[in-house]
Amino acid sequence: MLDLMLPDGSGLDLLRERRSGRAAVPVLLLTARDQVEDRVVGLDAGARTTCAPSSVATSSPLPHMR
Repeated sequence: MLDLMLPDGSGLDLLRERRSGRAAVPVLLLTARDQVEDRVVGLDAGARTTCAPSSVATSSPLPHMR
């Protein structure tokens, strides 16, 4: 699980850094940003899936992690 808005940097930058090193660990991207564009950017950066407040309100994040 990775939050986009980290206190000391960007979760997106961290994800891109990990992916450039060929890390194949699945990443569930958590974000308070619920715009489609924000989610697409996260997926393009290498996240397996994203979970925003609107999806957490209607479903548990657990299915996203399976």
